Amino acid sequence: MTIQELSRQYNIDVKKLQYFADHRLIEDEQTDNEENLKRLSLICTLYDIQLDAGKIKKFLQLDYEKNYKEQIRLLNNHRHYVLGEIHKNQKSLDQLDYLVHKIKNKGMNTK
Repeated sequence: MTIQELSRQYNIDVKKLQYFADHRLIEDEQTDNEENLKRLSLICTLYDIQLDAGKIKKFLQLDYEKNYKEQIRLLNNHRHYVLGEIHKNQKSLDQLDYLVHKIKNKGMNTK
């Protein structure tokens, strides 16, 4: 099955599938069997949580080796990274809210 056929059949963005193919996460011509579909679904999930291609490959290798402890460690490390990004974004959001609040107060005091 070609990338375009996979995209149409499973409603996956062609660019995402091309990224997978470019990084050899999937074959250019993917066979349509249950095992490959499960793998594709897993790859999509790992991509959607923003693991890069190298970490996706590592995760898949660990899965092949049935090294679940290392898979969990890889996911926990990524979770820690994502939480750090959330905290940075929350700080920015708090600062934005503070600035809006200050400006609103200035506007009310000049009336």
